Amino acid sequence: EKNSINIPDITGVKCHSILVPSPKVLSQAVFFESDGSLGDGDLEVYPRPDGDCYVNGFPDDETVVTERPGQETLDRDALDLLQKAMAQTASKELFSGQATMTPHTQQVCYWPETPDGLPLIGPLPGVRGAFLAAGHSVWGILQGPATGQAVAELIAEGEAKCLDLAPFSLERFQ
Repeated sequence: EKNSINIPDITGVKCHSILVPSPKVLSQAVFFESDGSLGDGDLEVYPRPDGDCYVNGFPDDETVVTERPGQETLDRDALDLLQKAMAQTASKELFSGQATMTPHTQQVCYWPETPDGLPLIGPLPGVRGAFLAAGHSVWGILQGPATGQAVAELIAEGEAKCLDLAPFSLERFQ
């Protein structure tokens, strides 16, 4: 008899981003909650130590991802909306004398979503030595180190000591 594992669908949310050079290195991230005047969604601006500003926002609806990594299609309208929103919200003083805030990089990514919005972390039921750590949504980069430590403890010591993995168990969908 073959074991079956019920892994819920992990869908994706597509979000475009641009990198815009800044005339000086900034130190504060800025989050704009749009009332519709910037577009349908929120704008986030993250400064980078190299002087770039990473700008993203206005995500698409949740979907089953069919695009292959590295072959994602850029949506010109989404990129234009980001650039327009950045131009509306950027400090005129900061960018005075700079001809344009033209992005040097335009990109898109998907973030993974689980049905209940919580990541899946822990052993795969019925499969000895197999573990899953996925579905962290937009918080993957932030939660990655703690997830890695918890899974390392789980593998090496048989249990995670740094984090209670019960809320993230795959068994919640069984």
